[in-house]
Amino acid sequence: MKKLSILFATLLLLVGVNAYALEHEFSLGPEISHITYKEPGVMTEKGWFYGAAGSYTLKVDLAQSWKLAVGPELKLAWGNVDYSSGISGSMSGINDRLFEARMLAGTEWAITKEMKLKPYTGLVIAALLTTLQVNKLLQEYLDTNAG
Repeated sequence: MKKLSILFATLLLLVGVNAYALEHEFSLGPEISHITYKEPGVMTEKGWFYGAAGSYTLKVDLAQSWKLAVGPELKLAWGNVDYSSGISGSMSGINDRLFEARMLAGTEWAITKEMKLKPYTGLVIAALLTTLQVNKLLQEYLDTNAG
């Protein structure tokens, strides 16, 4: 608990140095991507996804041209994929849904007034749900609760 209190106090001092040094950045827009997933020798799944992505970034001045940046990103997308396998055959037009949530942290260095370098790291949670999985889960639920 003592270490957590020291960390919290340090962060308060860092953020509280200059109240005008905080910068908020919001982003929301459409996203198009092509995804290919392969398991060599087993299967391939690929297709186009369409959706929306959004992010929020809080920036704190650390020095004149150096900032700390943290914030979440969310992505929701849907699309149709084609599945092919030498073992189980192939299917076209499988409906997929993709959800990604990220928490990112990094720094931002102003190299020039117009150019910034932004290395970052983070954690991501991603879920891909296909129509086949939804139908299977629904069928299992109905089979379990039918009698």
